[in-house]
Amino acid sequence: MNRILSHAIHILAALSVALMISGVGLAATPQIYRIVELPALEAHPNCPTNSNAIAINERGDVVGVAESSWYDFTCHFVSHAVIWRDGEIIDLGGIPPEDAFSSGKGINDIGDAAVGWAMTPDPGGGYVGGAFFWNETEGMTLISDGNGSPHGQAWGVNNSYQVAVTYKGNSHYWDATTGLRLIEFDDSPENYSSDAWEINNNGIVVGTARRADLMLHAFRYDPSTDTIVDLHDVAFRHSSAYGLNDNGDVAGWIEAYDNFNYPSIWPTAGGRIDLPAQVFGPGYAYCRAEHINDFGDVVGTDVSGLTEPAIAWAAFDVLGGNTDRVKLVDLLSPTDSAQWDLRSGFEINNSRQITGIGLFNGLTRGYLMTPVLFEDGFESGTTDGWSVVQP
Repeated sequence: MNRILSHAIHILAALSVALMISGVGLAATPQIYRIVELPALEAHPNCPTNSNAIAINERGDVVGVAESSWYDFTCHFVSHAVIWRDGEIIDLGGIPPEDAFSSGKGINDIGDAAVGWAMTPDPGGGYVGGAFFWNETEGMTLISDGNGSPHGQAWGVNNSYQVAVTYKGNSHYWDATTGLRLIEFDDSPENYSSDAWEINNNGIVVGTARRADLMLHAFRYDPSTDTIVDLHDVAFRHSSAYGLNDNGDVAGWIEAYDNFNYPSIWPTAGGRIDLPAQVFGPGYAYCRAEHINDFGDVVGTDVSGLTEPAIAWAAFDVLGGNTDRVKLVDLLSPTDSAQWDLRSGFEINNSRQITGIGLFNGLTRGYLMTPVLFEDGFESGTTDGWSVVQP
């Protein structure tokens, strides 16, 4: 990151936090973020298509899934893992046959490796979703131990090409040299699943494991020492770790015995920061932090147990003491906010770009939000400039 960009980022952060502390709502300020629709693949006019954006790297590349469609008296759809980069949609294809379904879940900061899941033949017959590793030279390959069904999905990959994988129902660490390594507490009951949700550039993996008490426990795993740390607080029913930064700070949620979920941050220095629940209304009982960047900015999603739609949100400088959350749509211009209903906030990078899923004029779309200090060459909602690159 160059010095000018870094300085601009800190100016934006200071402005955002100052506005929140002063009690001035971000929605009442001039536009803070601009938003770009991340389009689907080619579609027949009779068959509208969707896209979902899952992760973003430090270059601003976004990985997720995009549909294409065709029509022969009825609509037909196929979804592929894609990377949106510099005005191009890179179609990652799938495990042969390449028209099978796939979905991207993670991308490294270099942008030359991505992971996710893809439909693949099952030795027992039929097809199953398997974890894949993709790079620019070899394309998409299956992550498997070669023993039985390869069922799984990969959620994160770092710059050393280490991967966080949920494989055959349990959390694993993987790299091309050592293969799959099971991450499991000694007292984890048999036939209960665990999940690996993210890996940082130091190889630390976070996820969720069910322990002997049959509760879900957030954990942090270090493959260099093969040690696992339980982040759970027994005063709560469940917890889960979804994301982390390169400092080792973890984002996730805890569930209280009153059935409310709280977005939670476990700083690498210790302790836990719980953000308030039900900020956006009494129906929002399931609240989770999805990701935290190196500056301590957090994005997440609140889900209503009633009829209200899910809400994407951000909290800036949580590690610095701020616990106020703001709807992402309130960071947009009035024109953009009228077109978008932002449902999930999945990741935020160190340039404070945010990605997730929303409705754009009624269609499900991935999005890329960028602070107004930075431009990427595409007007909000414009997809005409995007070209498709085959794998």
